[in-house]
Formats: sequence, C-alpha cells, structure tokens
Amino acid sequence: MKIITQLNLFEDHEMGDLEKILTVLDGLPETNLFQCLEERRRHGRRDYSVQSYFIAYVSKFILQLETDQQLIRHLNMNSQLRQICGFETHGVKLKNGTRKLVHAPSKSAFSRFIQDLVELCPDIEYWVQSGVSGLYELLPDFGKELALDGKLIESYATPYGQKKKKDKRSDLDADFTCKERHGKNGYVKKENYYGFRCHLIVDAHYELPITWEVTPASKGEQTVAKKMISHLSEKVLDRAQYLMAKLKTGNQAHLASWVV
Repeated sequence: MKIITQLNLFEDHEMGDLEKILTVLDGLPETNLFQCLEERRRHGRRDYSVQSYFIAYVSKFILQLETDQQLIRHLNMNSQLRQICGFETHGVKLKNGTRKLVHAPSKSAFSRFIQDLVELCPDIEYWVQSGVSGLYELLPDFGKELALDGKLIESYATPYGQKKKKDKRSDLDADFTCKERHGKNGYVKKENYYGFRCHLIVDAHYELPITWEVTPASKGEQTVAKKMISHLSEKVLDRAQYLMAKLKTGNQAHLASWVV
C-alpha cells in the first residue's frame, strides 16, 4: 500500500517498533479505501488526512495498545510516531477565543474514523489471505509444519444483562467462559473471562497465521479445530506435512503431532 511517510526524518535513528509499522503498511494490498473514506467525510473537518488515521489505527495493534485512549496518549508523548502517522501540531481556536495546541486527534474523532472504517473497509480476511498466498509463493517451506492454537480475547465492553441491548456499551457476540489453572498439590484456580476466543492454524516455524476463526469465548477449541481442518484449502493440504496441537489429559498437557 502506497502511503507517504516521513521516513527520511529517521535515517540516523533506531526506530525499533516504529519500523515494524512501515513494514506492515508496505505489505498491505492496494485498494480504493482511502478514496472512499475521503468521500464519506466530504462535509466534515479535515484536521488530519485519512491516511494518518489509518496508520495510527494499524500502529495500535503493532504497539500492542489495548484501547484508543492509550493510542492517543502514546501519540501525544511520542513525536516520532506522530511524524510517521503524519499528525502535525496545530492550533485550534476554543469557544472562549483562546487557541490550544493540538498534537493528535481527539478520542471522539478517532472513534468516528473507526466507525467509518468498519462500514467501508473491505473484508479483512481477504487482505490476510492474499498475504498468506504470497508467503506460499515466496517461501518453499512455508506451511509444512502446522500448529493449532487458541487465544482468549477479553472484551473491555460492559457485559450484557438478561436483555441484549443493541448499543455500543456491550459486545452482543461475546460471552463468558471459565478457565482452570492447575498448580502443585492438586490446587486448581478458576478464572472467568468475558469476550471471544481466536482459534488459529499457524505455520509452526515462522509463527504466522494461515487461517483462523473468532468465536464467543465459550466455544471449545477441539470442536472448532475439527471444523477448521475440514475446511483447509487444497493448497494448504498439499504443502502440509505435520500438524501439532496441545492435548490435555486430566491435569497434564502434552504436545501431539500427526502426519498430514
């Protein structure tokens, strides 16, 4: 994806995680997404470009920030991140006539952008699968060793009550699950989670996803794994040689592998 960034500003500096942002952006496919976003906000304020908002949105995940507020706080503190995104400090006139220096968009402005992005963005799965197809062509050993994995994703929304209200304060698709952690001397600690579960089939060597499915947290990994395996494409099955998964027997967990 062709996004103009001020990379020349960092030629003499170690960027660390900031360089990962540029690498991810370079790997995204070309779409008319930015044009659609510009048309959608035709009559709104244009303090920053939609490209700047999009880079900030991608940065949130690369920097492992959990909330939009954490991202905005990070932007206000990190001038290099602002320059990569294209956020320039400017003055805003307040109602009392004074001017205030603004370094990054407000939480409400960023939330409006995400809402537009959700409505207009092409299928994210298509973007990822196009990248996976590219890896199969570039790396002859990619996809030979597969592994099953699952990850609980906690929701920060308010859990719904007896009635599911269709507002933004709760995740209507999320639900509860209980996870047991076994310690020494038979000690069992139960932890409750509210949210989702991401079921993954990954390349075990490169640690990159090949396919995935997101379900409510209560959906068991074994049931979903059987469904995912049955839906693997011929390209994946032709390349795959081994499939590994963690199996639990009683209180013990061990790694098992099968020849595909």
